[in-house]
Amino acid sequence: MPRLASSSSISEIIEEAVQRVVGRASKALHQAVQQAAKERERRAGGRSSRRSELHRRTPGRIHRRPEEMTRWVADNAARRVPKFVIEATGLDTKKKIVARFGPNVAFEKDKPLPPASPSGLSGSEESKSLRSLTRSRKPRRGASGASAEPVEAQVVKAKPPIIRKGAARAS
Repeated sequence: MPRLASSSSISEIIEEAVQRVVGRASKALHQAVQQAAKERERRAGGRSSRRSELHRRTPGRIHRRPEEMTRWVADNAARRVPKFVIEATGLDTKKKIVARFGPNVAFEKDKPLPPASPSGLSGSEESKSLRSLTRSRKPRRGASGASAEPVEAQVVKAKPPIIRKGAARAS
């Protein structure tokens, strides 16, 4: 720092020091702003081309508008029952539709319903009739005590064992 003349006042000394500091700071600030502007231009120019390349390579998820369903098959892959099937049949679950019309039946919009299952019974009636066929009937006994009719075979299905939480912990 150069020596100042002894005749200068304190206000002149302070003013001179402030001018030197402001001059250095303004030069540094001007350089920083120029570097930031150059960096921004470099990024903006590179980003648009990079972004377009990325979009060409990986399209991502394509959003399509939902198309109206016109055909539905009640098979194992079916997840939901479309509105046109519910309106046409009056049944709201796939299980009920399969019970009435049978598995893998195709429904088409604005066309007549497919024929009902061969038995012609609704789902609950059909299951009741199947249950009654699989149960054995009590034999009718005649006057002599011997059975008058032969006994039907009984269908027996095995049930899985019941595992209780307390019993599982003990073992």
